[in-house]
Amino acid sequence: MAGVVLTSTVGANSNAQGKVIGSTSSTTNGAGVVFTTGSGSSWDLSSIKLAMTTGNAGSGSYGGGTVTFYLYQMASGSNATTNGSLNNDIGSTTASLASFSGNGASIILSLTGFDNLAASTQYFLGINVSGSVTGASSDNYLKITGTVSGPTEANGSGWSVAPNYSFLLVDPATTGNNNFSASTSKVAYSYLTSSVAGIGFELDASAVPEPGTLLLFSLAMAVGGAGAVLKRGKRSRKGFKGVLGLS
Repeated sequence: MAGVVLTSTVGANSNAQGKVIGSTSSTTNGAGVVFTTGSGSSWDLSSIKLAMTTGNAGSGSYGGGTVTFYLYQMASGSNATTNGSLNNDIGSTTASLASFSGNGASIILSLTGFDNLAASTQYFLGINVSGSVTGASSDNYLKITGTVSGPTEANGSGWSVAPNYSFLLVDPATTGNNNFSASTSKVAYSYLTSSVAGIGFELDASAVPEPGTLLLFSLAMAVGGAGAVLKRGKRSRKGFKGVLGLS
């Protein structure tokens, strides 16, 4: 199967949500989500859909930049706020983010290179956003908008999220460059607020057939192809005999 594996509304707006770009380093933060893959197959991630808002209810303008994703494998059922829970760094990938003003609903970002994720395994996807927002001094920030209920399984994929599934890398009051990296070992701050369940997103992935399934498929194709060749050969010989007046 291929397509959406986790789905939620992506555009619930709340000014209580944490900022992924702020007017100062103390209000700029990496955000992230925890998910568990479906069983029975490995998986290739393909894209994620997010909604972003500039300033208070979309009153600013984002000048363009990039979104960098870091993927970490976690122990099953582990908490992302526990030190060392994100030590298993899978890698990173970067996508371009075009400029926009107001609300950038339904932004689809590629997750190239995140292939062969294990079945029934918990992962953490960290999100860093670069660039700047202009507008009134109180509105020069960017946030990933939330959802009023957590993401749910789509298309019978078996993927899931825990009730507390989305986070900011650090407490928003902490100063410094708050971005994910290969050395990130934990997160510190829940993204949940009184008005939203967490980050709203849709995640696309493709199931990868097991090697045994691929082998059986290849054998079936080979046998089918051989049968077709034999049938064509039989028809050809029969036609040739007819041309010679033979039976």
